[in-house]
Formats: sequence, C-alpha cells, structure tokens
Amino acid sequence: MERHGTTTLVLGLLVLSGIWAARTGAQPPARIDGNAEAMAARVDQLEQQLHVLAERVEQLEAQTTRNAIEQLQHQLPAPDVPKAWSKRDFNGTPYYIVPLGQQSGEEQAQSGQLRIVR
Repeated sequence: MERHGTTTLVLGLLVLSGIWAARTGAQPPARIDGNAEAMAARVDQLEQQLHVLAERVEQLEAQTTRNAIEQLQHQLPAPDVPKAWSKRDFNGTPYYIVPLGQQSGEEQAQSGQLRIVR
C-alpha cells in the first residue's frame, strides 16, 4: 500500500512540475537547423563581451578600494595626546601613563595615583 502511495506522490509531483514549467513560459532548447555557424559566432561575440566586462569590473573594484582607503586615511584624525601623558610600550602595545592631578610624576608614583589607559 505504501508503494502505491509513494508512486502516486511522485507522479503527482511530476505532473505539477510540468504544469508549472508550462505556465512560467519555459522554452525548450533552441534547435540547430542551419544556424550553427551564426550561433557559434554569436557565442564568440558574447564571450568577448563577457571578458571585457569582467576586466572592467576588476578595474572598478580596485579603483573603489583604493579610493576608500585614501578617504579613510584622510578622515582619521591625528592622535592628540596631552604633553603630561607618558607613552610607554609593553610587548608592542602602546599605553599611556596619565596623571590624575597637578602633582609631579614622582609624587603620583609615590602616592599610587597613576592610572594606565590603553
């Protein structure tokens, strides 16, 4: 009984897909009567156009990338670090010693008022 149900389901799906293909206007593959040479020439022409357009896309993408990088470089502000801050380096990572008050660096170090900002 299950076999008949499965067969009916498969046949029903095939019929529905055929109806759907007919409604969407699916065209059968073009017949080659005597136009093989004309079709081959057209294919060659389209391949050349595709090659030219692919090169153009690559150029535009490269140009767009370069322009974006240049714009970002011009938009980045220069780092503005106050003179009182001391720049240090730990394992290649810069950090700054930032004074918290008007005391000198030695007085701050003795009182424990130094704060490290990354």
